[in-house]
Amino acid sequence: MTYRLSTQVKPLIWVEAQIEKHSRSRIELMVKARSQFKERSTATNVEIEVHVPSDATNPNIRTSMGSAAYAPERDAMVWKIKSFPGGKEYMCRAEFSLPSITAEEGAPEKKAPIQVKFEIPYFTVSGIQVIGLLFADTCQWF
Repeated sequence: MTYRLSTQVKPLIWVEAQIEKHSRSRIELMVKARSQFKERSTATNVEIEVHVPSDATNPNIRTSMGSAAYAPERDAMVWKIKSFPGGKEYMCRAEFSLPSITAEEGAPEKKAPIQVKFEIPYFTVSGIQVIGLLFADTCQWF
């Protein structure tokens, strides 16, 4: 017997990417990241990886927070935000050149998922927040 449990999970960092091809010579990405956790918490070492075509060149990238760079070895743009407080939204815009000669016109484009890595100290997915740790007979509070 198989049981299926379906639960709506709200991502702690919601990322939307809009990709627009202009003619056949350039591509533009607009990435929006929004933290969906309480303002008193902060995500650290946030890394958002968005796939770009393998033949992309000449990156021009601007961010409202953090820094972003083209990682050609991963066919991706990697956006890093050191500290991302709860209830905030940041943007990243990037433009890449594409070669004027393209493969077959009707070939479907490979779409890779957006990868998001981050840490939220003392935070669990269940929403329980750790505010102290008990060591032997002493209690240390944060």
